Amino acid sequence: MQSLSQGKEQQLKLIEILRPAALQSRVKMCPKKTAEYQVAYNNGAIFPPVLVAKETDKHGNNIYSLIDGWHRITALENNKVPYSTRVNAIVIEVSHNTSIHLLRYMGAQQNLKNGLSLSSADKREMFKSYVKSKSNKDGHKYKSYRVIAAELVLIPHQTIARWMKSDFPTVAAMMSKEFSDEYTGQPIAQGTGIKLVDMPDLSSRDRDIFAAELIAEAKSSMDNSREVIKAWARTLLSDLEREAPYIQPKPLFVPEDNDPF
Repeated sequence: MQSLSQGKEQQLKLIEILRPAALQSRVKMCPKKTAEYQVAYNNGAIFPPVLVAKETDKHGNNIYSLIDGWHRITALENNKVPYSTRVNAIVIEVSHNTSIHLLRYMGAQQNLKNGLSLSSADKREMFKSYVKSKSNKDGHKYKSYRVIAAELVLIPHQTIARWMKSDFPTVAAMMSKEFSDEYTGQPIAQGTGIKLVDMPDLSSRDRDIFAAELIAEAKSSMDNSREVIKAWARTLLSDLEREAPYIQPKPLFVPEDNDPF
């Protein structure tokens, strides 16, 4: 795939830009920021280009998926502009095999430059995408926590070490052999986010990311391993279909008015 610096700026129709939930790198979106952008657009403000991934399907059709610029695109839609409206975009070409985690990490990087400041939870998501896309390695060697902190910009190396131990213990163990002198620091508080109102539906994001990981694993596996993965997926689906829905139990009794208990 192309790097960000190789991307080309062009104008796309609003209707052409898809928004797969799995590519939203933030934990939650901000309705307040979207409302501010709506006013700014109405006042004629010019925003930086959004970041879009371009993939060509087997029929030769171009598919454009939004990586960064979700609040801007949502603001345009909420302003009821025509779907033929042209949007300035930096377009990078990707293949069908491009890691979804790499695209999410690129989106988080762009948020550092153009968008709403990242919450603690957003930073944690960016860190996970960074590691899952193998950006924490230089060839076959792991980068130190200080190098990782320099690349992630807003996260202290002590916090990164804590997160690595919690989220990727195997990687942390390997790194401890090479960087035994790096201080682990203290964990940080997590952001809480706010309720979404008239915002994109991201409810399928975790499921879509899981599916992308499963497909990527199958593609990189031997034939026998692929069959094992497929069988496991079928079993999981069957179990989910058989699982009885949760039913709220009825209370043992209905309290009377003025009942002190």
